[in-house]
Amino acid sequence: MRFRFLTLAAALATATVLAGAAYAQDWINYVDKDVRLAVNLPTQPTAEDITFESEYGAMLPARRFTAARGDSRYVVTVIDYTDSNTPITDWRGSMQWALWPFRQMGKLTFDGYQEIDRIPGHQIAVQLPNGRRLYVGTNMYDKRLYVLEAELPGNLPPPEHFRASLQVLNETGNPIRLDDDGNPAQQRPIEQR
Repeated sequence: MRFRFLTLAAALATATVLAGAAYAQDWINYVDKDVRLAVNLPTQPTAEDITFESEYGAMLPARRFTAARGDSRYVVTVIDYTDSNTPITDWRGSMQWALWPFRQMGKLTFDGYQEIDRIPGHQIAVQLPNGRRLYVGTNMYDKRLYVLEAELPGNLPPPEHFRASLQVLNETGNPIRLDDDGNPAQQRPIEQR
C-alpha cells in the first residue's frame, strides 16, 4: 500500500513539473536596452509608455510590456525614478507601494522577500475571487523599479519560468548580478533562461 502511494505521488509530481515545462516552451527572450530589461515572454509583447504615480505623488515615466498565451497574461512594467526629485524614501519604498493594489485584489497566499541575481525584491501570490491566480514580483536597481505580473487560470503551475527569467541590464546592455556586498559582479552576456 505504501509503495503504491509513493509511486502515485512521484507520478503526480512528475506530471506537474512536465506540465509547467511544456507550458513554458517556445518562449522568447525579449530585450529592451532602453529600459535595461531582458525577460522571457510567451510572445512578442506590446509596449506602451505610461505614467506611474509614486507614493509621494511624483508622476514618473514608465514602460509597460504585455504578452498573453491562451488564458494567461504576463505584464512587465519598468518605472524610472532616475530623473525624479522624489525623496529617497519614495523610491526605496517603491516595491511595496507598487504591490499595494495587487494585495487588495483577493486572498494573499504568499508575501515575501526574493532576489533575482541578488537584486533585492518582493513577491506576492494572490488567489482572485474568480479562481484565477495572480503572481507579482518587484525588484529595484539603480532607481529603476521592475514589476512582473502574471495572471493565470487556477489549474496552472506558478510562473516561475517567467519570474526567474528577469535580467536587469547595465548601461552597456549586459545583465547585472550583484555580489555579496551588493556591488555588480562580473559581466556576462544576456542568456535565455
